[in-house]
Amino acid sequence: MDLSNWSNEDLIKNIERLKYLCDHLDPYSPLDENFKTELSYFKIDNYRDPFDLTNKLLKLMEDSLEEQQTRKLH
Repeated sequence: MDLSNWSNEDLIKNIERLKYLCDHLDPYSPLDENFKTELSYFKIDNYRDPFDLTNKLLKLMEDSLEEQQTRKLH
């Protein structure tokens, strides 16, 4: 996912969305439609493999935080 296309506002909002997912999503349990919708927004669509799901989510979170740091947003 190309984060450079996100506006500063979108980046901050999406970091909050990702934080929520990281805090509340249990990759070993069936996902409700709200989680699936949020994950789809971030182009994460493999819900069956908990390791893959977790890795993609954490990688996107890491990339987003690095982009935030690069732009010096807080």
